[in-house]
Amino acid sequence: AGVFTLARAALVQALRYAAFLTRSRHFRSVSAVGGNVAGAQPLRIAGIFGGRRLKAAVASSTRPTSDRVREALASALAARGAFENATVLDLFAGTGALGFEALSRGARRLVAVDRDRRALRGIADNAAALGVSDQVSALGVDLLERPSAAIERLVQLKIEPFTLVFVDPPYTQAAAIPALLERLSLAKLLAAHALVALERATGDEPSVPAGFEALSSYRYGSTTTTILACLE
Repeated sequence: AGVFTLARAALVQALRYAAFLTRSRHFRSVSAVGGNVAGAQPLRIAGIFGGRRLKAAVASSTRPTSDRVREALASALAARGAFENATVLDLFAGTGALGFEALSRGARRLVAVDRDRRALRGIADNAAALGVSDQVSALGVDLLERPSAAIERLVQLKIEPFTLVFVDPPYTQAAAIPALLERLSLAKLLAAHALVALERATGDEPSVPAGFEALSSYRYGSTTTTILACLE
């Protein structure tokens, strides 16, 4: 009996060690791709679509907003009544998770903009899976290289001015965002008092765009989200 007990204990220990090695190899393989691991981990959102899992097919250079940051930001915006009947613009949309979170919490229209075709297909597929294709438009345009084309495409949609804007640019390009927001405002694409949620690297302090007011900032480790209000 003693030999059997020792053998069983050795087997359990070996199985545990094998499981540890498997997890370690998986962690290294995921970490090695750098930045985006969204393709391996389906996204989850709250609200009426709570429990539904979204596909996340995006470029390897995309940095999806973490679940923790997205949930905290959604709570802050919900406290301001930002979602109810909102018209949402999701810039640098990536997986589209921020926009779908808004729809799930009461928004009625979403326009997602990204330059990556895989991201746009994923957004369209998720909209279809959630039954909200008629509420979602996905535009393929480079917001940094072709801002005028982006403005023109948005104007051509002929929808109501946006009341809520998500902006999650590459952190290295954050300095270009104030001018982009000013152009959106000048084109009458933003409603008066529209809220803008700008995600940036903690420590970076981009200037507040003309015609906007900084309301609050929330720090989540290496990520900080600033909420702005359009004054015009």
